[in-house]
Amino acid sequence: SNRYDAAEEQLSRGEVDDLPSVMAERRSARGLKAGSVIKILKELDTYLSRIYQADTGYFIDRNNNQYSGYGSSRVEVSKEILHQISEEARERKGGLVYRVIDIRYGVKGEQRKEVVIARSVQEKQNLTMEYCGTVIYMINPEMLAASYMTDLNGLFILEENGGVVFSSINKEEREEFLKKIPCINDKYEIVRLAGKKYFITSIKSDKLNWRYYNISDYNQLFSGIQNMAVLYSVLLLAVLGGVGGVASSFSVTLGKPVGR
Repeated sequence: SNRYDAAEEQLSRGEVDDLPSVMAERRSARGLKAGSVIKILKELDTYLSRIYQADTGYFIDRNNNQYSGYGSSRVEVSKEILHQISEEARERKGGLVYRVIDIRYGVKGEQRKEVVIARSVQEKQNLTMEYCGTVIYMINPEMLAASYMTDLNGLFILEENGGVVFSSINKEEREEFLKKIPCINDKYEIVRLAGKKYFITSIKSDKLNWRYYNISDYNQLFSGIQNMAVLYSVLLLAVLGGVGGVASSFSVTLGKPVGR
């Protein structure tokens, strides 16, 4: 990129003593740049094909040229949003960028939220570490959350600004839950949603400033404990009854001779 930009600058200023040499340098630099972009896209697609949670990937170079990776035909997202993400990654100089955006997915254009993870690429040749572009991944939050959920546990993820990243509970319960969030502490809480009792724990991510809520059906979660309590009570009563019967029989056996 640096060689290509230098050749372009010379041509634009008209300060060229040896035009054939500059043009050759320009062609060589352009080929090197194209080869680098192709290599990045191959790495991008190789990674995307290995993980099922990612929907697509993009690479945006330093001149804001956009290159699409695996799965991009299924995702519709504006170039403006991608460039905003790219600029934010550029400012962070290698630091990760996380964001939740609205996209349209599939042939029918279904609207849904997508988790975006982006990171800038730095030039390693000659250790210049100059900005070369941004790699962007789009992750399906439902697929990502599915690996952490069970039949007993639901998941609710909230952004720092109050936006909902992901919710596994229905719309009625979600609206009621959002109203009760200020009353939920950092440890656990027992909350009623739409007439059902839930056991809720929460934790905050230091990196994303997102808060994760684990929502469990109280009756299902603690039914085993309740059943064990009933079982222990029955066993205790049975033992006490047996001991009482033995003690009563022993007492009568000892008392009869004394009575006679």
